[in-house]
Amino acid sequence: MNAATRTLALATNALICGTLAGLVALYTLGRSLPPSDGAYGISVWDSLKDPFVFAVWLPLVLIGAAVGFVFSLWLLWRVDLSKAIPTVAVTTVVAAAASAPIFAPLSPLVGLSAGVAAMLWCRRRAG
Repeated sequence: MNAATRTLALATNALICGTLAGLVALYTLGRSLPPSDGAYGISVWDSLKDPFVFAVWLPLVLIGAAVGFVFSLWLLWRVDLSKAIPTVAVTTVVAAAASAPIFAPLSPLVGLSAGVAAMLWCRRRAG
């Protein structure tokens, strides 16, 4: 795999992981609202239509994706991406989903930390 293809694959994976972790956080936060809240029961997509929610959500997702991308360049450059990308993606999203009921706004950060740990594991296994 040439450098441009590898870079594009890592960037795409970082963006997908960041987006999924952000959606999980938004979904869980929406489900934890009390019935008296005006946003109670609305879908994730309707939440993202709110300009304030989108203005906070998008930068957090993009910053997380950028940080994950930088780590992936360093940790996964010489690793077989066909095995590493699914491992890192699943680990990131599952960690974000598992931590979201505890404190939804920080669950993408937990997902990012778990993703970096998965990258370290993949790099160590690759030798």
